[in-house]
Amino acid sequence: MRKILFGALALLPLALGLAPAAQAEPRIKVPPGAKLMVCTFNPSARSGIVPNEVVILQEKGGRVTAYDPVIDFYIGQPVGARVLVDNDRRTTWAWDLKKLQSKSSGDYAPSVAVRLTMQKADLRASISVKPQGYLDERAQGKCVQR
Repeated sequence: MRKILFGALALLPLALGLAPAAQAEPRIKVPPGAKLMVCTFNPSARSGIVPNEVVILQEKGGRVTAYDPVIDFYIGQPVGARVLVDNDRRTTWAWDLKKLQSKSSGDYAPSVAVRLTMQKADLRASISVKPQGYLDERAQGKCVQR
């Protein structure tokens, strides 16, 4: 049976008193020609793994990295991401997290697939988080370029 929430993993940093907003945007040197996007989301009250903020760094040469509070807690540094769609209307970035386990509850996800889509006209964003073995979660938000 699928669990409804994968909350133990995402909420653990909050339980330890770590501030998600402070975690998500590390001091990043933005290389010339690179694009730094900061996207904020309003996950539902019952959401357990959708981050409230995601930072995407897309370098001129094509390298893309993603960072958010979940990545910060479990991996400790930005992860590689990839561009799935980049056209006149939208950009979709994707990344996968592997072998996430909660020390407090024992919940385990062999992988978590994340997709973030930004509409270029107004910078509206949507995020989809799909932990393997759990229900998918989604949220809407907005991005700003810094």
